[in-house]
Amino acid sequence: GGIVTTDDADLAASVRRVRSNSGIDVANPPTNVRMSDVEATIGRTQLERYSDLVTHRRKIAETYQANLPPSVTSQSVPDGHASVYHRFAIRVQDRDALADYLNSNRSETRVGITKPLNRFKCVEKNHQRSYPETKQLIEDYLLLPIHSELKVEDARTISKYISKFYRE
Repeated sequence: GGIVTTDDADLAASVRRVRSNSGIDVANPPTNVRMSDVEATIGRTQLERYSDLVTHRRKIAETYQANLPPSVTSQSVPDGHASVYHRFAIRVQDRDALADYLNSNRSETRVGITKPLNRFKCVEKNHQRSYPETKQLIEDYLLLPIHSELKVEDARTISKYISKFYRE
């Protein structure tokens, strides 16, 4: 089981090409992870609530952006575009110490990406360049909680903890 929805014919064709792990040697190998029928059923149910879920995440993101201290860089969305805020990333100094502080105050955070793409075995042997900016971004960024059960007040509280940590 699984689910993909799109109104883009090219994307649909691409998804069909990679939906099976048939062992063929191609430039873009399949990445099918075999979603279970139960996961697909939950996904279909979530689609019915999609608009409300995205609206809620956007409210949480707006709350973070309005309340985070100036020393914190939050993700931005270019004019004319929108984000569903699957994640809410910030860039900070002393990321690990801040993460520990927030986690000790029951504000669960995650680091997310810990290794740049060019350092994965499937890429590294053919791609020896160094990307210091990418390395620094990975060391500085932190994912704040953002999900359907998080309240706007929780986002304000987390922002206050961050301000307190940086004494701002």
